[in-house]
Amino acid sequence: MPDKRKGYSVYKHGRQWYVGFQIDGRRYQKPCGFLERDSREEAEKAARAFVENTHSQLKRARNHRQSQNPIALYQRRLSGRSLSHQENCARILTRFLQFFGDVDMAALTRGDVEAWRDWLASTAPRNDRKKGRLSPKSVKEHLDWLAAVFNESDLTNPCRNVERPRPTHAEQTDALKFFTPDEMTRLFEVCASNNPRFYNGFVFTAFTGCRVAEVQGLRPEDIDAKNRIVWVVGKGEKRRPLRLTGPVAPAWDALQDEIKKHPKPHGFVFSQSPTWARKGMDRLCKAAFGVDDDGYYIRPGHPHMLRHTLASMALMVFTPAWDIVFLAKWLGHRDINTTYKIYGHWLAPEAPSGYASPGILNAATGGV
Repeated sequence: MPDKRKGYSVYKHGRQWYVGFQIDGRRYQKPCGFLERDSREEAEKAARAFVENTHSQLKRARNHRQSQNPIALYQRRLSGRSLSHQENCARILTRFLQFFGDVDMAALTRGDVEAWRDWLASTAPRNDRKKGRLSPKSVKEHLDWLAAVFNESDLTNPCRNVERPRPTHAEQTDALKFFTPDEMTRLFEVCASNNPRFYNGFVFTAFTGCRVAEVQGLRPEDIDAKNRIVWVVGKGEKRRPLRLTGPVAPAWDALQDEIKKHPKPHGFVFSQSPTWARKGMDRLCKAAFGVDDDGYYIRPGHPHMLRHTLASMALMVFTPAWDIVFLAKWLGHRDINTTYKIYGHWLAPEAPSGYASPGILNAATGGV
């Protein structure tokens, strides 16, 4: 029987002495002498040395894991994620270091995380030239990132039970940002003249509604030239075909022009820079709409706004209008309810302001 005072037990098995003990629910056992050669006292001495050595090794290993920076451990696991996701995590890390500085991650408490949350919602400066503070959705993304960092380590997660801002669906719908046809016409014209290297990627993204990661992951072998079909790899490695004909034909022309004029040595069709689309849209919106007296963008833009813009055009500008079931398959939504919840309000009898113009196809086609 184990001796609870010593924390281990020495027993006979076959022709040998054995020591057995448990650490953190895991059982260890090892020979510590021979019955014919060693007395029980000698076996006890060897067992004690083995137990102490095992405890010291496990303690060193535990201290080594805890001494490693959990942020560095998390960043190593980002290598398999998309470039846009890595870029977003880098922006969040910048704000984390801006608030905490060189902090001991093991010393962070729930109160520290709540203070960071309040700072993000009220005081944190933006990294771009756009007015206002971070949205509730952005604040939630920051807290989710920090929780993921701690989940990858052996440290206690201080983000547990920290209340996160959760905007209602109505608030998310009201805050949905997209470009009107007149604004898209202006963006096409400015991009064709001021930023021609970004033009093909801009047209392809605008007329397919693909996410930035989907556009950057496109390879020449994913293109069916005979049927004008592009196989896009979306979230969860799901592949979906996009037939680039009819109102989205400018995307096919831009794709062929990019392959012909700007071949990439890395084997992808479009640039693999993490900031390719984001910085391109920033420069484009600044050139197209200008800045105010304080230097803020008059009409800020984000690459994902092109996805929302394509959905709005498909339901209100394209002739004939797309069915929402087809739009859900085109955007890669698993559930049609997702498409309806986000874009269903555009099915109303009256279109939002800015949709009085006939469309944007002529501007895009003339620039390719």
